[in-house]
Amino acid sequence: MRISHVLYKVDNLEEGKKLFEKEGFFVEYGSKKNPHNAIIHFPDGSYVEIIQNMGFTKLLSWMLKRMGYGRFVEGMMRQQNGPQGYIRISFENEDETFSVEKPIYEKNELETVVVPVKRKDINGNILRCKCLFPYDERYPFIKSRFTGGSTENARHPNGAIGIDKIDYYVTQKEADFINELGGCSQLSIHIGEQPMKVHFLYEK
Repeated sequence: MRISHVLYKVDNLEEGKKLFEKEGFFVEYGSKKNPHNAIIHFPDGSYVEIIQNMGFTKLLSWMLKRMGYGRFVEGMMRQQNGPQGYIRISFENEDETFSVEKPIYEKNELETVVVPVKRKDINGNILRCKCLFPYDERYPFIKSRFTGGSTENARHPNGAIGIDKIDYYVTQKEADFINELGGCSQLSIHIGEQPMKVHFLYEK
């Protein structure tokens, strides 16, 4: 498996954006109007998503709960209300049906939902993808590659060109699940409860 992106939760989006800019990253808001996230793009298509909230309005949350997705909403809200820092990873998949991954989640008794995503970025591009979310927020989700945008010209003053390694702290059950998905060479898996640590790849 390949890392699609990593989520970094902040209490204030503007301050979170400035935090990464001070470290030499070029950061852009996810949208021009009322952004709820900001993005650090890399040339290979991976990115860091700095997120203040999950984008769930009260109406949307209510509708999802009425449709039977209450546990999914609760998991997302736990992350939104948690402490600042890296909170979740996403793997990338070219198969929008998630035909390989779905049975693995089911085997591990993890309920999932496929969410189609469509948004306009700050440059006016319409980006589309699909995400396979487990209701349990402690597990990674799977995302198809975005269509409709390009990150080929993503450049950072500090020379960062991608995500190198992630020190990822999980339970043994979660580690076994990731191995069932196929593992990931970018993850250094540790059994424990420490926050994940992201190490970036830089130009030589």
